Amino acid sequence: MSGLINSAGSRSGVIGTTELDYEEGSYTATMTSGSGSFSSFSVNVGRYIVIGKLVWARVEFTVGASGIGTASGDIFFNLPFAVKSQGGSYGVDFVATGSERYATGTLLQGIYLTATTLVRIKSYANANVGPANLYNYVLNMTYERS
Repeated sequence: MSGLINSAGSRSGVIGTTELDYEEGSYTATMTSGSGSFSSFSVNVGRYIVIGKLVWARVEFTVGASGIGTASGDIFFNLPFAVKSQGGSYGVDFVATGSERYATGTLLQGIYLTATTLVRIKSYANANVGPANLYNYVLNMTYERS
């Protein structure tokens, strides 16, 4: 940041001429499975806030009573902005955190793999979560956009 922002929102102590970028909004989050497809799910939340290159995002999906259809394997969701590659170990550049709130209460992690546009949902024990009916997945993440 090139200067300090005071409580009135004006710049003081300016060092350069770059303005601080700020944006907030919603995006169309999608959920996919490793194989097969969901017959129904709803996106309850797909929101983001961007400050400079820092992105905070929240996604929430609910799978209906018979929504898994033929879905099986890992569950993935998309991000509102591309991730800047940090060259993380094992190709991981950030981890999202969250939980399944309706059925199991399982703590979740979302793992972004470098050179993809999706985040894989896994349990904190690194187990596959797998799709299930009447599940509600909520994840929050912060990352640097490219």
